Amino acid sequence: MVASAVSNELLGDLYHSHHADTSDDTSMPAQLAYMRTVAAANASWMEIAESPADARRIIAAGKLAVVLGVEADSVCGGAMRRDGQLDPLHVDAIVQKWFALGVRLINPLHLADNALGGTAVFDDRLNLSSHYLVSKYASQLPKPWFFEIDQQKNLLEGVELLLGGNPASGAMITIYHQGYPDYLHMRPDGHINAKGLTFAGRTFLESMMKRGMLVDVEHMSWHTLDGAIDVAGKHDYPLFSTHTGLRALAPPRGNATWVRGVAHEGMRTDAQIAALKKLGSVIGLAGHLGPLKDVAYDTSAAWARAYRHARDHLGLDVIAVGTDMNGFIQQAAPRFTRDDQGRLHPVDPHNATRALDYGTDVIPHVGTVLRQSVLGSRSFDFNVDGLAQYGMVPDFVTDVALQLGGASALDAFFRSAEGFLRAWETCVARAPNV
Repeated sequence: MVASAVSNELLGDLYHSHHADTSDDTSMPAQLAYMRTVAAANASWMEIAESPADARRIIAAGKLAVVLGVEADSVCGGAMRRDGQLDPLHVDAIVQKWFALGVRLINPLHLADNALGGTAVFDDRLNLSSHYLVSKYASQLPKPWFFEIDQQKNLLEGVELLLGGNPASGAMITIYHQGYPDYLHMRPDGHINAKGLTFAGRTFLESMMKRGMLVDVEHMSWHTLDGAIDVAGKHDYPLFSTHTGLRALAPPRGNATWVRGVAHEGMRTDAQIAALKKLGSVIGLAGHLGPLKDVAYDTSAAWARAYRHARDHLGLDVIAVGTDMNGFIQQAAPRFTRDDQGRLHPVDPHNATRALDYGTDVIPHVGTVLRQSVLGSRSFDFNVDGLAQYGMVPDFVTDVALQLGGASALDAFFRSAEGFLRAWETCVARAPNV
């Protein structure tokens, strides 16, 4: 399991009224230290792995191998927000700082642009958050800016996301009151970030690679991802896309300005998946895919559909799941509702695979009969509660197996831990030549 420290300075400052240090530089090390405390307190069944050899030893002992990660907006410091600002000569010390803390996986980009490159744009609220970060460190930066969209007449490869198109964002934009750009007027077909991988960003990736670290390309803009694949290709170095969606399965926007689940640049195209596969990369499908063009509801059925596409159409024989379970991300919703008589009815009549049968259905490849998860006095039923908490991941896996036709259909998923370790071993092997 990858356990990533994650934070948002805007939310932190709102919550603490600026009376606490909410910077990523402070928050990330504190979270990582706490993860070590949790692992030490539960040493009988989990341990932090700092190398693939560590992970194999831990797994062989029947324990959970935990890989520490950082998924932050300001991995190089809060003020490092634009191209040319970060001296490449200082990059190695930054990467070494995280490596010394036991971090082995890093997202160079999260939900805001930084000095390493551009983030994938898919939500107006994150645009406000990115603008706020620039404002917060304004004494060291020029006038704050919002995302800059690419206005070249290039092919969007299916991207239909429109910044400013979601009416639910209107109130927050008004409250923020900082002159939000009229993106819809700039370009009416689709919006991607104009920013790509910077020279400092390339230096950062190679600094990670020479240590055998795991480069997570999630949240990179289209142009930034292209740059990362180019750098990795020069070193034949695997990358990790840990919780992605598939652009080919996104619902069309049609004539509307906003459709939930519409294709954005953070979703991978089939061609991008092929390029990552060629490098020996590991792909993790997000557990929160939302509605797809042929699955109307955000349930385990959407993940099963994406898994089939990745396995059968894209030829992936290793497919992980990125739960991204961090408190704000909606997980797989229930596939059923229960009437007054206790009978189950499918939420989506077109996806009415039978419900989980606790006490009868067996967790695929594990051979254990599935029991309901219990917290305190409450029992959880995946059929009507969905993926409500970590303890229900076995329920999720079993429910996906029901929809795919049995345990054998999940072979690519159950190979993902081994695939992850082999990719990590390749990273370590390539490191001396970077």
